[in-house]
Amino acid sequence: MSLRQYLFMMSFAAILCWVSWGFVLVNIDPFQGSKLGFFFFYLSFYSGLLGTFSLLFFVISKKLSNKIIPLYVHVRRSFLCSVIVSFALVMVLYLNAKNVLTFWNFILLLSIFILLFAFAISYRKSRRIEPNF
Repeated sequence: MSLRQYLFMMSFAAILCWVSWGFVLVNIDPFQGSKLGFFFFYLSFYSGLLGTFSLLFFVISKKLSNKIIPLYVHVRRSFLCSVIVSFALVMVLYLNAKNVLTFWNFILLLSIFILLFAFAISYRKSRRIEPNF
């Protein structure tokens, strides 16, 4: 898959996810709806954020990179960042909806996601095989 195809497909998928999120917002009553309605709300919101952040982080990664590296590295890095950031935002929204989000919970959740991201980066770097000269 070429970069142009990836960007087109990711943009199209993100737009579809945002349309589905809008459809859920308009058609599901949160006071009458079941847990399935909330599941679709959070799933479509997560998917929309994932696509949008993936494209946004790809552009930022590509523009800020000083090294000449393959494009799949930018794509992988941006997708990993978008998965973590999107999940963190959905988790914060869910905890806020349940009225359990406090300042200390937010700081703890933010620390967990920063450590998760740092672990993912360091684990990937430790798996590389360096030549022995």
